[in-house]
Amino acid sequence: MARRRHNVHLFMTNGLNENRLFKEADNALSTGRFPSVELLGLWEPGLAGREVHETGLIINRFKPLLRRLQAAGWFTSRSRLRVALAAIGYVQYMAWALYKIVKTSATHISVHNLALLPVGVMVKMFSRARLVYVPHELEAERTGLNGLAKRIAVRTEALLIGRCDAVVVVCEPIADWYRNAYGLDNVYVVRNVPRRADVAALPDHQNQFRDKFAIPDNQPIYIYQGLIDVARGVRYLIQTFQQRSDHIVFMGYGDLVSELIEANAPNIHHHSAVPLDEIKNFTSSADIGLIVIPGALTLSYQQSLPNKFFEYLHAGIPIIVSANLRYMASIIHEHGLGWVIENERFTQLLDSLKNEDIDLARKAVAAYAKGCLWEEDAHAFNMVYAHG
Repeated sequence: MARRRHNVHLFMTNGLNENRLFKEADNALSTGRFPSVELLGLWEPGLAGREVHETGLIINRFKPLLRRLQAAGWFTSRSRLRVALAAIGYVQYMAWALYKIVKTSATHISVHNLALLPVGVMVKMFSRARLVYVPHELEAERTGLNGLAKRIAVRTEALLIGRCDAVVVVCEPIADWYRNAYGLDNVYVVRNVPRRADVAALPDHQNQFRDKFAIPDNQPIYIYQGLIDVARGVRYLIQTFQQRSDHIVFMGYGDLVSELIEANAPNIHHHSAVPLDEIKNFTSSADIGLIVIPGALTLSYQQSLPNKFFEYLHAGIPIIVSANLRYMASIIHEHGLGWVIENERFTQLLDSLKNEDIDLARKAVAAYAKGCLWEEDAHAFNMVYAHG
């Protein structure tokens, strides 16, 4: 007798803002591919140990010892003991995940980052589940991975990736890298594109930002949305716009929110993150989207294709992209979706943009965005999860 299909995702996240995972779960449940989909994540103070997301995704959160102690006010700074407790927590999570997967007789395990790939492989050994590796970036080449840590990551991925039944990545260059580096023929691409329902039901242009921040109609609005931190170029954007009168809106959350507020500039604004189905409503209130990161970038960043790239496009706004973000830059160039700049020429480009330039790019954006929908890319999951 065939087992009831059940998909378990291993991902050390609190499960609050994982839009890609939510879309995958929604697709799996709405198409009937899986009767149930579950996330094994991490608990944080104020969160329930178990809840069901609006998509139907079951979220179970593990409470490692370190987080329990942190919630009680311990280990607020880095220490050797804290690092040791984090390692213990990893082993605890591994044992907990194995117990959960065996108990639920999961048929498919989806692992979202390299740190958990050993857990996925171990669980596969103790169960009959199929293993799917779904890294959100080029894991062994990601930002901040250096020295011994990088060597360990590279060796670990090379050793274990062959145990995976399928690998799902976010764009073709990353897929090619995995195919060539490890000789794989089971790599699939599902881009970070929006769902049809999230982009089809709203008017083409809104005025949320002009109304909220009292921005005059004759001044363009630039937008940065996503994680507000140093690695994403946010500090560079703050410093640039402090020297200008153009208006920029940062929409999201992150470590640098306080810094951009403290900039106290009348043309620099912050808007909190909004639900997935409201993003277009707000993003379309801007005129140009920004993905600008200065300096040398890791290969993972160079080949990245984040969800905000497509959120800008579906909002009908062209994009300014750094030339060092090579894959996005190539798409912008090929389809005329905006402008590619060397960072030292950023301000010159802002000075030179005219309304007719923006209007021309908007037409190209509208045409290109029609082919960028989650429902189209998600067909790949039918092959990824076909067996088991």
